[in-house]
Amino acid sequence: MTPRSKDELRRVLRAQRRQHTRAAGNAARDALAGGWLDLSSRMELTPRTVAGYLPMPTEPDDTGTLEILHAAGCTVVVPVVVAHRRLQWHLWRPGDETGIADFGIPVPTGSAPGAAGAAANLGEVDVVLVPALAAAPDGVRLGQGGGYYDRALAAVARFAAGGPLRIAVVNDEEVLAAGQIPQESHDAGIDVVLTPRRWLRCLSPAAQEQD
Repeated sequence: MTPRSKDELRRVLRAQRRQHTRAAGNAARDALAGGWLDLSSRMELTPRTVAGYLPMPTEPDDTGTLEILHAAGCTVVVPVVVAHRRLQWHLWRPGDETGIADFGIPVPTGSAPGAAGAAANLGEVDVVLVPALAAAPDGVRLGQGGGYYDRALAAVARFAAGGPLRIAVVNDEEVLAAGQIPQESHDAGIDVVLTPRRWLRCLSPAAQEQD
């Protein structure tokens, strides 16, 4: 039975993630990159600027995907948490040095916001890879609880209205059924869910799935 509250659900999902091994994480990193290639081909995506993230040890590793994007000439930015729980977007390149900020979040140490080519906000990117603890085909995402991405995404239009494509990145077992993730008015929705084994579009509770 799925826990009813967000806090209960987070406890269960975090416990699951702590069981993942390093080998499994490395395999998932490569599989996510392959999933991105399939997704971008089928959706005919040619992004110029993508917002990704530098994963914490328990998060799905999107850096293989970011490396592919960078090699294709795409500008890649990643978030740094600043005052008032806001996110700034810093330019990222493969091999950049990283440090650990508050809450154990990896951040680039060699770039600054506003660097040449960096995005000022998510309104300037074509695709955003959003970290999540879980996601569902109805477009609901469960985050860590800080609200950073909800605030950042609330400031830009949805994909259908010309905003960035919002892709929640989760492990395979973290794709829950529609209606199983509690949703509040401030929760920002997603357009696609990407896992190491599949991706699916969040068109409706009966989203079309690609294996």
